[in-house]
Amino acid sequence: MESIESTTGSRDVKVQIGLEGGHQYTLSLASNAPELHDLFSALVSQGRTNTPFAPKFFQLPLDGGRSACSFSSTQLVSVITEPPVVIEVQEAAGSQHPAWVIPSTYLQFDGFLTPDEQEQLLAYALQQEAAFKPGTVSTNEADYRESKVQHDIADSSWGKLFRERLRVYLPQVLRRLNKAPFTIDSIEAQLTAHNEGDYFKVHNDAGGDADMCREVTYVYYFYQEPKQFSGGELLLYDSTVENNVYVRTESCRVIEPRNNSLIFFLSFAHHEVLPIRCPSRDFSDSRFTVNGWVRREPRP
Repeated sequence: MESIESTTGSRDVKVQIGLEGGHQYTLSLASNAPELHDLFSALVSQGRTNTPFAPKFFQLPLDGGRSACSFSSTQLVSVITEPPVVIEVQEAAGSQHPAWVIPSTYLQFDGFLTPDEQEQLLAYALQQEAAFKPGTVSTNEADYRESKVQHDIADSSWGKLFRERLRVYLPQVLRRLNKAPFTIDSIEAQLTAHNEGDYFKVHNDAGGDADMCREVTYVYYFYQEPKQFSGGELLLYDSTVENNVYVRTESCRVIEPRNNSLIFFLSFAHHEVLPIRCPSRDFSDSRFTVNGWVRREPRP
């Protein structure tokens, strides 16, 4: 068993709680409050892959008790305190050092394009059917990815629209993903279509030498209504670090490809696209995305 001890005396601190999906709540607690101790304990428990733990239910007061934030410890992503509260985790004698897990975090925004814009983008995708080519992977591994990709959108008016609008979103995205601001070198864009049997196995977007400058991945989902396919969910895996390399764990988040929604996540996170079922096999019934990466300037 481990214990958690604060190295500070009692004082009031501002506590910002980060939950799955980018939700954040702020409240005031004493640095030695049992609730704060329980929050840190929940974070420590989530970091253990070799020790089972029971989820804890939290109900914390907001706005001086006029409202409350209720959530399960499994939804907890981060606890930020101001001023800092330093916590020491003490292991029992003979216990192994835990395998720390970096929870996957993503943001999903609905209604990214106006209805007219979405209709026009779908028309553009259908007109470009002949320009779509089979998707590839940098390792050239066979049977790792099945989809069709069109790269011309990057130089089109749609590419410009996405880059301009993404720059508006990025400050809050970086803040909510707990990512330090960086100088943007470029924002990449491609148009992808998934149809019957298409998939993309587990990978990350910043693993190769040419992709190390990718910091944030974005995916915009769009398709015809009523939807003519099923599947195609995005699995976003938690990570751990082994030999200075990000490695996926078995735990993950399942992200539904909601029509006209935009998601962001950090590019080092491993993810996969589950197989699509599209009985008609018509290109017009595909699961379409505009997806890409925000690159930082290369470091000297």
